[in-house]
Amino acid sequence: MAENRINAGRLVLLEGATAFSNIAAGMMVATCSDTNAIYSYSRETTGLTTGGSMGVRFLGVLDQDVSAGQITFPIWTEGVFRFQLEPLSTAVVTVGTPVFVATSGGGQMVIAGSGPAAPLVSGTLALGTVVSLGGSGTAGNWLDVKINPGAFLWGGAAMAASTGHGNNFPPQL
Repeated sequence: MAENRINAGRLVLLEGATAFSNIAAGMMVATCSDTNAIYSYSRETTGLTTGGSMGVRFLGVLDQDVSAGQITFPIWTEGVFRFQLEPLSTAVVTVGTPVFVATSGGGQMVIAGSGPAAPLVSGTLALGTVVSLGGSGTAGNWLDVKINPGAFLWGGAAMAASTGHGNNFPPQL
């Protein structure tokens, strides 16, 4: 079970996708463009791009450890999860601040706020918002984040209008 889960949410069984590598429970995961491979969600992950489309690749948070090649696994697509604020984050974070994918951390760290480092790429969708925080809301502290996976927008008119990619699965970005 994802130990960083703070409250209940929506748990779904992801089928027909393949874990690209071993990924621990509690990590954020994403899909790569034009494949059914699932990766840990951070910009250091090979297979994900650094473009503004990164936010729409976010699927949710793993509930269980997965092994490379595993094809069925549960992920949380709604809920509140505790993540660490990346050291590169320069803004002081408050409740309601949008949270973005981090440069590093393998799917455990986030960047928040509107400082020079967030979002790391202009146009990236936020993966959620801060609902509570530990410490002073500065780099290295923990944040409780209500996730809002960009994957929910794949079939929407808003995504088609903004990216040109409407009902594609996986998204061709």
